[in-house]
Amino acid sequence: MAGQGPIAPAQLGSVWLAAFLYAFCQGIVFALYPPYAATRGISAFIIGLGVTALMLGRTLVFLFFRKIRGRFKALTTAGSAVMGLTILPLSLAIEPWIILPLSLTLGCGLGLIYSATIMMALSADEANRGKYAGLFESSIGAGYFFGPLVGGAAAQVALQGPYAICSGVSLISLLKIVRSEIKPSRHNRLST
Repeated sequence: MAGQGPIAPAQLGSVWLAAFLYAFCQGIVFALYPPYAATRGISAFIIGLGVTALMLGRTLVFLFFRKIRGRFKALTTAGSAVMGLTILPLSLAIEPWIILPLSLTLGCGLGLIYSATIMMALSADEANRGKYAGLFESSIGAGYFFGPLVGGAAAQVALQGPYAICSGVSLISLLKIVRSEIKPSRHNRLST
């Protein structure tokens, strides 16, 4: 919109929330899922393939992100929904034919959130790109700190606790992202 200045960091609350969500859930999966899956009798080979499938899903989204047309809100909503709906079933699955597609799908959700948030953070105010990159990375760091911490505490109560919390946080964050509005609208478009 003509005449409007750059977006203030406080106006990007949904961006910082989505970046936090990405790292919160990924931190839980990376730190807690492998030992948890091993206690459930899943072989180290399948656990490794599951983590590889997750990384492949993220990488595919990163690779094709410029071809994915959509607004920040739509992409992060889709990513949050995918994460919220796949992580708990993944934690309950013991069959490789279920674990691997769920891991790939979870990775795609993570990739959507990461790609949309970094693009929004870096395009919000080109004159202060470094500051916004720092806020983005701080949100990621907070997620990586609190995800395993909260997940570890929840695992003391119930082994599926970390994944239930991650699912709940994803779905609650989805509601916040859906209700958010970032202005000016010319910065809200991520496709090129």
